[in-house]
Amino acid sequence: GDSGVAAPLITQEAFARICFETLRRSAAIPTQPHVAIAACTRGCPADRLREWLFWHLAEGVRLVFLRWEGPMDDHQQAVLQGPCDRGEVALTCLRHCKQSSGFQAVMVRQMKFIQSSMEAARSRGCDFLLHLDDDELLCPYDCGDSISNVLRRHMGSDLKCIHFENFEAVFPFASETSRPFSRVETRFRTEMQVLYCNGKSAANLKAPGDIFCSGVHHFCRYNRSFSSPSPEFGLHDDPIGCTHPDCCILNDAAVVLHFDCPSLSEWREKFRARAKSKLTDEDKDEMTSFPFKKESVDALCGSDVSAADQEQIYRRWRCLPGRDTEVFDEDLTGATVAERFSSRMA
Repeated sequence: GDSGVAAPLITQEAFARICFETLRRSAAIPTQPHVAIAACTRGCPADRLREWLFWHLAEGVRLVFLRWEGPMDDHQQAVLQGPCDRGEVALTCLRHCKQSSGFQAVMVRQMKFIQSSMEAARSRGCDFLLHLDDDELLCPYDCGDSISNVLRRHMGSDLKCIHFENFEAVFPFASETSRPFSRVETRFRTEMQVLYCNGKSAANLKAPGDIFCSGVHHFCRYNRSFSSPSPEFGLHDDPIGCTHPDCCILNDAAVVLHFDCPSLSEWREKFRARAKSKLTDEDKDEMTSFPFKKESVDALCGSDVSAADQEQIYRRWRCLPGRDTEVFDEDLTGATVAERFSSRMA
């Protein structure tokens, strides 16, 4: 079956009319703290972009710093028009960008953009900056909570890094979908993720002193992302990013839901770009650690893998019913996310 043919949850007409300030007020979302997001994207489909922006702006995020690499079509431009005009999105548009889509190259660009976004967010009076990708939602567990409320408890803290775990979406199969985040059948694997398993973080911009990216998953008081690990820095140099208790705290009131490749066509597009890139030794190590990435790149780098075999790779790793040993969260499901979308739209 192909579950992707449903109409978009939020049409462009409806999205263009939404006043997020009124929506947040009617949902009694606190005006403090001021939360920003920084994200890098390349060709995010309009339906995904619309759901992604709606979710975070409705959950209390005030400002999105968005680095857009590559061309932008009329549909994508229409989604961004209103939020840009209202000052909810600060757009850095690099339409002619043809930089590598290799895993490490993308991460280096992300870190540089997050670092510059922290400075911009601080200058605009923001309290926190979340680093999320365009296929991730930060989801509070409590249906009465909001992103701004989840971060509110850290106001006044000296800690640099508010960390959230990540779960990974497993989808009903779809060749294409206009509902990337909002399909009720989606489940979330909590273990043995096939893309990454070390969560995402918010930088506490009001903490005294300097703050730096620590890889793409954490923040730290020391600028160590491009330095060799050293015993004197201890957990500040943890390979997964700073986990030192002086810098980092786990917030268990929300979770990052990762909706990588919600359709077969998006999987093909993402991994075709990866396959065309010059991959480094570090990229190859990454693919050894995550066989889904290696199988996907291998399947799309030549013409000798049939479309049917490509589809089987996508289905096996990313689609329901999942693998034999899957552990899905019992309480948080696609239905939970869809209901939350609907309640914010009401």
